[in-house]
Amino acid sequence: MINSSVINITQNVSLPSRRVFLTGAGCLLGAGVAALGAGAAGAASPTAPSRTAVPSGASARMRQAEAIETDVIVCGGGPAGMAAAWAAARGGARVLLIERHGYVGGNITAANLTWVINWKVEVGGKRVDLAGRFYKELMARLHAAGAHYPDPGSLTTDFDVVEPEDFKFIAEAMLLEAGCRLRYHTLISGVEVKGERIKAVHLTGKGGPAKVRCMVMIDATGDGDAFTLAGADFVYGRESDGLWQPMTMLTTVAGVDVAEAARGAGIKLHYNKYYINTDKFDLPDEGRPTSGSMTWSTPRDSSQVTFNWLHVSGLRGERADELAEACVRGRRQARQMVDYLRAHVPGYRNAWLLRTGEQIGVRESRRIKGRATITEEDVAAGKIPADSISLAGYYMDTHLPGKKAVKIDRNPRTPYGIPYGALVSPQFVNALAAGRCISGTHLAAGSYRVMGTVMNIGEAAGTAAAQAIRKKTEVADLDGAALRQTLESAGALPRL
Repeated sequence: MINSSVINITQNVSLPSRRVFLTGAGCLLGAGVAALGAGAAGAASPTAPSRTAVPSGASARMRQAEAIETDVIVCGGGPAGMAAAWAAARGGARVLLIERHGYVGGNITAANLTWVINWKVEVGGKRVDLAGRFYKELMARLHAAGAHYPDPGSLTTDFDVVEPEDFKFIAEAMLLEAGCRLRYHTLISGVEVKGERIKAVHLTGKGGPAKVRCMVMIDATGDGDAFTLAGADFVYGRESDGLWQPMTMLTTVAGVDVAEAARGAGIKLHYNKYYINTDKFDLPDEGRPTSGSMTWSTPRDSSQVTFNWLHVSGLRGERADELAEACVRGRRQARQMVDYLRAHVPGYRNAWLLRTGEQIGVRESRRIKGRATITEEDVAAGKIPADSISLAGYYMDTHLPGKKAVKIDRNPRTPYGIPYGALVSPQFVNALAAGRCISGTHLAAGSYRVMGTVMNIGEAAGTAAAQAIRKKTEVADLDGAALRQTLESAGALPRL
């Protein structure tokens, strides 16, 4: 998901019973991972923000905040946040989902990344689908609506292509059916902390400020914004130099003769659609594609082709000013790309630019310092801890900072586990991370950041939140191994 926030906070001011950490401009919440990135070479490595509190006198000059109470607040309505909210509500919790856009879906709907990776693994010589209940139901509904390919549940493919408008409607319907409350066009402005507990989340948006008291907070912002506002520790980028993966402006082109394009590329049309690795194509300037880039047709109209080609480097995905520059550069690259396609690539002579993402796609930003950390060694070895609440198998797909290249590590078919401890900050007892902001190393995050995996992580986080509410305990105190058994029994996690 893409998050815009300016976290430039002044010296701490003590309050007798609580701390409310605020940013000056507010923390823009967005959608979820899936599979995109932030920044690159030459940029300064970000540091943890200092903290501030709002003195009581300041609140008197502000509009009276709406008071809201809920069991679980999910911050961010992207792939991880949707699944978390759905699972928590299905588990009997009162759930409020906060989202900065007017719809859910995150990178899928806002960044135009309609190619969703759901990587299959091999166990005992057989392919295994690791998808959870939310993912499977969502893709089945989209397929029934004619807004998805290939066949749902296929073990021979590792992706699902969806129509973004249908996705907005169907995902939203699933959340409402589960009993979630949705609050769109809303940003986090602060997190209220007492000791090791999150007491409330402060919001701003249409209608004025609001204060949400909650039993559990789930940070599914992608960038760890809620945890950061609460004062949690985090890491950023590569361990060696702090640099991070670049962003991409996903671009859809219409008017493509896909049959001619396929012949020109020397490929066959799959599912009567067009998708291809585009390494053979090139652009003469900053808009040239990256190694391993992909294109794919939309489900309803194969003449509409989306490109995951472009890199925007050197800018951070959690800073509003740098995101603005990234969007400008990304849209400029998109136009250069279309001009090149029309002039040089078979099948694109009459093509035109249909849309770019409302937000640029972010692959990497903050990751919390969790009770457990997923490492590249864990991924490569196929380590499955006893408290694994999700399984993954995608290779470590790292877009290199400042370079138009992608580094691929390990055999991609061996499963590994996402330990519950990677969702838990040791600083807070009633908060969980979900999505790409969980605790992991730079290279490991290149694997678990993809959207199929983060939906599964989100479903596990939501299940944990509902379980903690029912048991009247803290999410940090739950037994991860027991939670794993619950997920396996419910069909949300395969038994390997």
